[in-house]
Amino acid sequence: MNLATATRTQFQQAAASLIGYFRKNPDTAGPDRHRDCLIFAVSHCHPTRIVLYTAAFQAGWRIVFWTSLREALAAAELQPPNALIYDHNTHDPAWNGFCSTFAARRIPFLQLAHFAADDLFLNTLAAGGYFVGGSPLTSESVVSAVDVAAEISGLAGAPLRMLHQNP
Repeated sequence: MNLATATRTQFQQAAASLIGYFRKNPDTAGPDRHRDCLIFAVSHCHPTRIVLYTAAFQAGWRIVFWTSLREALAAAELQPPNALIYDHNTHDPAWNGFCSTFAARRIPFLQLAHFAADDLFLNTLAAGGYFVGGSPLTSESVVSAVDVAAEISGLAGAPLRMLHQNP
């Protein structure tokens, strides 16, 4: 089994454990749990922006677009967002450093990609972020990924054994 397959398997097991946890604890889950969240986004691609606006409308988020990760980080100093969504097509060569910075501040960093790439997936996980991919990329997948990332970041102080329990 190669590294990508092993990582995906572990990620799927962790996600299944979280789903089981929230099924057993319904007061922590629900469709309105993340309404009125502030989401920062960095994307220069018009179709991706449409998907993100649609996701924000569906989930009830407030979304603010920034032209660069540096601007988003400066704005996060003043008002921390609930998550940052970064479009890989923006091609910022230092994205992984920003990803690590946001992760250290417990702000989920979600990397959007319109293609599946093991290297990008693994690099995003290694930097502390989350990967959202799809062809086509849908607003539903973005909403689901932000919800999972928010739940995981909220459980960062929880014991790791909880994440590895079977549902």
